[in-house]
Amino acid sequence: MKGLLLMLGGVVLLLAAGGASASFSCGLGAGTPYCQYEGKVERVYVNDNGRILAFIPSSFDSSLAEAQGLSSVTYTNAFMYLVDYQTDASPEFAKMLYAALLSAQAQNRDVQMQMRKVIGGYLVIDRIWIN
Repeated sequence: MKGLLLMLGGVVLLLAAGGASASFSCGLGAGTPYCQYEGKVERVYVNDNGRILAFIPSSFDSSLAEAQGLSSVTYTNAFMYLVDYQTDASPEFAKMLYAALLSAQAQNRDVQMQMRKVIGGYLVIDRIWIN
C-alpha cells in the first residue's frame, strides 16, 4: 500500500510538472491570422506612454508568426499592448489586461494570450485568459 501511495504521488508530481510547459502557435481564426501563447508571465512592464509588456520565460519562434503574415516580429520574449490615447474611446482594456497579467503572475498561474497584429516589433495582445 505504501508503495502504491508513493507511486501515485509521483504521478501527481509528474502531471503538475507537465502543466508548467509553455506553448506558442500561430494559425487562422475566421480567416484572420493570429498567434497564441500559453504559459507563465515572468515580468510585467508598463510606462506612461501606454505600453504594457508581458515578458515570458523563454523566446518563441517568430517564423511561426511570419508564416501567417504577421511580419516584422523582432522581440520574441515579450508581447505588448499599446493604448492609443488618440483613438481609443476608453483605455479600459489596458486596465483589465494589466490587472489580469499581475494577478496571473502573483498567483503563478498560466495565461493564454492571443495576438493579431504587430507594432514596433512586438506581437500585440488583444485577449487573455487566466488558466
